Amino acid sequence: MSTRFAAGFFSTSKFLNGVPMQTATLNLKVSPRRMLSEKEAADYLALPLAVFRSDCRIPQVEMPRGRKLYDMRDLDHWIDSRKGGAHDNDDDILNKLD
Repeated sequence: MSTRFAAGFFSTSKFLNGVPMQTATLNLKVSPRRMLSEKEAADYLALPLAVFRSDCRIPQVEMPRGRKLYDMRDLDHWIDSRKGGAHDNDDDILNKLD
């Protein structure tokens, strides 16, 4: 899955037993996206594209200009439904408290 980010890179010299060592700190600012292309959706599910196309019956969302994308929430729901014991969502848990 491709991710857009901005990075800042800082390098400093430190010493360990009198020997200079280079250290680096990398700061990333990640911009998450909810809607994914078919390839990104397959990557998100860790499936080959051919398997995603044949086995995942996840509806696409038609976006402006006819572009069809996958909602990450639908992908998460598909993963959860594949688990042996499907987990309750927040509303189900609250309803059980009533």
